[in-house]
Amino acid sequence: MVDYINKQDCECLGFIRLQDGTLYRQSVLEKYKSKGWLSFGDSRYSEDDRMKAGCRIAQDYYHGRFVAEGIIDYTKPRVDNSVRNELSPAVLDARTRFIKAISCLDKKQSFVIRQICCENAPIKIPNIRKDQYIHDLELLKETVCRGLDCLIEHYWGKLKVPRPQIVGMATVGFWDDIENYYKEMRK
Repeated sequence: MVDYINKQDCECLGFIRLQDGTLYRQSVLEKYKSKGWLSFGDSRYSEDDRMKAGCRIAQDYYHGRFVAEGIIDYTKPRVDNSVRNELSPAVLDARTRFIKAISCLDKKQSFVIRQICCENAPIKIPNIRKDQYIHDLELLKETVCRGLDCLIEHYWGKLKVPRPQIVGMATVGFWDDIENYYKEMRK
């Protein structure tokens, strides 16, 4: 007899059922978005903006072949003494984009973003005391959102927010005839 996984177990493992009936395993960033963790940080950016930035750095990470870097050493000659082919320009471009993006983050943010977005692994917080765990969890949420905000600014630039106009206490049109006023005062 086959044991089927019930709905609660599927949700705990990160699976969701799509409209066509298939099961889809969410990434860690998608789980954090569904929990509402991507709503911290700068109010100019939405959860969807942060999600796009996380997917973009993950795409650069995978296209840059950083995952396979620990397995194959391109600098060593092969067994038949022929040198391996160099990496393609697309891979080198993706590596350059990833390195530039990760360099705009500070040390904490780069670790957290690389762990969550690129390696698709959740950050484990030690549960020493409940109040400390809650505090560290809030710091993690803030760090993730701040890091993704930096990535948004790196990839798409800062949002153009109009500066607030300075409004004087004077009535409307006070400065319109100021030159005429000074001319009359000099007479």
